[in-house]
Amino acid sequence: MARIPIIVEEENARGKLRGLLKRLLPLGVAVAIALQFARMDESRKRFVLHLLKQVPYLPGRYFA
Repeated sequence: MARIPIIVEEENARGKLRGLLKRLLPLGVAVAIALQFARMDESRKRFVLHLLKQVPYLPGRYFA
């Protein structure tokens, strides 16, 4: 019975690490995308912004 608390503590530590990674991963991806966008020249920025404006209409156009 002395091993049960150790297993529970290890599982809690793993759960906390997973929770931390689940929170930090989207933040890291967003920062990477923002940095990449900031490094683009003006014509590529215009192209990406124009493409992003069309995203709401794409599902209806191709999957309807």
